[in-house]
Amino acid sequence: QNSVGFYAQDDWKIKPRFTLTYGLRWEVNGALSEKKNLAENFLPSSSTGLVQVGHGINRLYNLDLHDFGPRLGFAWDVFGSGRLAVRGGYSLAYDVPDFGTMAAPHSFAGAHVGAFTQPGFGVTSVAVTGDVGNGISVANPPPTDPTATCWNFAPTNPSGDYICLNQGPVFGSSPSGTPPFSAFGVAQNFKTPRYHDFNLSIQGQLFRNNVLTVAYSGQRGHDLVIFRDLNATPLGTDCVSSGCDPLRPFSNIFVDPNSGGPLYQHVIQATNLASSQYDSLQASYNQRGWHGFDTEYNLTWSKCYDDNSTNRGGSGTGDYPQLQNPLNIRDSWGLCDHDVRLNFNASGVYAFPTIPRAGKLLGQGWEISTIYTALSGRPFTVIAGGGGDPSGQGLDGNSIRAAWDGTPIHYNKRNPDSYVIENYTVDGQSDPCGDNKDVNGHFIAGAALSPFYVPCAGAVGNSRRNQLIGPGLSQWDISLIKSTQIREGVNVELRWEVYNILNHGNFYYLPNNILNAGGFGQIKETSDVAVGNPVIAQGGPRNMNFSLKFIF
Repeated sequence: QNSVGFYAQDDWKIKPRFTLTYGLRWEVNGALSEKKNLAENFLPSSSTGLVQVGHGINRLYNLDLHDFGPRLGFAWDVFGSGRLAVRGGYSLAYDVPDFGTMAAPHSFAGAHVGAFTQPGFGVTSVAVTGDVGNGISVANPPPTDPTATCWNFAPTNPSGDYICLNQGPVFGSSPSGTPPFSAFGVAQNFKTPRYHDFNLSIQGQLFRNNVLTVAYSGQRGHDLVIFRDLNATPLGTDCVSSGCDPLRPFSNIFVDPNSGGPLYQHVIQATNLASSQYDSLQASYNQRGWHGFDTEYNLTWSKCYDDNSTNRGGSGTGDYPQLQNPLNIRDSWGLCDHDVRLNFNASGVYAFPTIPRAGKLLGQGWEISTIYTALSGRPFTVIAGGGGDPSGQGLDGNSIRAAWDGTPIHYNKRNPDSYVIENYTVDGQSDPCGDNKDVNGHFIAGAALSPFYVPCAGAVGNSRRNQLIGPGLSQWDISLIKSTQIREGVNVELRWEVYNILNHGNFYYLPNNILNAGGFGQIKETSDVAVGNPVIAQGGPRNMNFSLKFIF
């Protein structure tokens, strides 16, 4: 991908107490490409659907030549004394999607295809299922079953437990090549996603070495990336999964010449239909040099909304639109995946006075520092789960939101075994759709009942994207520090650091959000374990360490 940018910027001191900063940037961001033009775009107006770069199109998508980004800011010393300042600014910035957006978007409706791995190049995907374990525990051992077999790529009867690396290339052309295929497309007039950023702050010195800052910061995102399925069947179609293939919009337009059946299944297209909104009130108080104390307090109160929080989509998190046909992107409008309503931290350092009688070695160089962090929880979406799409659009359960009966949602905030309270049917009780029947027509126990349930046939779930809020975080850390000067330019620092001194349990923000599976609403790990750094990362149990540092 080739890109170039030009900019000009200037500072104009209009008055001694007022400075204006302004500028303009122009960017030209080329389309992602491959050295040998091994890239295809799905164009519904073409005769074959997939069109290769260099064979009818010059690039994956047209150049966006209108990426002009103005900047404007000011700083005003209100009284000329340096004790009260007002600052503000605005900028229009552009954010080029990452490589994975076009090359490897996350699986959508079971389709894991990108612009460079299209069926036109003979590259498709095969799902391999078997009885092998992943080797992470005694109860789930490595594949030692003597009856386990290598995957058989025969087109008429594919079978087996796992792919054997000695049987040929793992990646490459489809072993069967049997349509319908999933394909990938990009809107031809794809625009560079853009963000309008603006802020206004007031900073004042209340008294000596004490400064208060209050600010507003906001952002509006436009032309952001979101995916859609161009080949979804109409809402309410009486079909599930592959049974929808003959009923898809392109089923009679692009036909397999050998079988006469549809050539394409899911056609995933990257579009610019998403947007975002962020608003925040920020306050900061800094105090320095008061009898050995330095302290700082920060609070951010914010709210973030968008249609999709990840460039590559978010299978299993509800970041794919569930209303595909008819398309309704605004149905996906909800809290951002990274929304944190309240963010507070307080920190301080105290330098102990010298103790003359203790001598130089023990009587000076002592400090104690502390920081307390409190975060509200991040949001998550309740996914229906269970495989097929009840709406009839032929999608996949990992992107279908659950239905909500409108009753209040209750949390057990200190009970990770049941963080979200969900009621289930008892024997003989019907769920809201009457779908929990056995073969004899008897209503069975254990079906999701209230406040969430699996959507009824022909409908999409009415629960909102990122409707629920996960656990927050509260952690207090303290450090005791002793600095000793060995000689000029050489110091030794001994540190005793205690993290989460109150041993507060910080559960991971994302509980099990799959409704139609065991353990819905449960949290099985703390924040530190979830990010792959047990004990060390923020959110772990109380722990301490000693360290010795030489500074020279």
